[in-house]
Amino acid sequence: MSCDRRHNLPIFLHPAAVSRHATAGHWAIDLPNAANEKFVADFRAAYKCDPSFYAAQGYNAANFINSVVVAVKGDLTDKERIRAAMERADYASVRGPCRYAS
Repeated sequence: MSCDRRHNLPIFLHPAAVSRHATAGHWAIDLPNAANEKFVADFRAAYKCDPSFYAAQGYNAANFINSVVVAVKGDLTDKERIRAAMERADYASVRGPCRYAS
């Protein structure tokens, strides 16, 4: 995986020129919660670069799916239990605590 995306950035967005930035996105690398801090640290250790919001989405999705499978003890035949586990959203999101409205 290549993480050197600097050549595609306008000069004002080059990593050397940016110390902090604001985003209107659903995730930012510096969100202050334990799950995000772990995700960013683990990603940097594995890939030697910062994660993108696509990586954060994938990480969240995998953790959400895992929480559902664990909650139903691997029994994916009981759709009502699966739905209930999904509604609980019992996982550590990189975006912070979340819940789903009905």
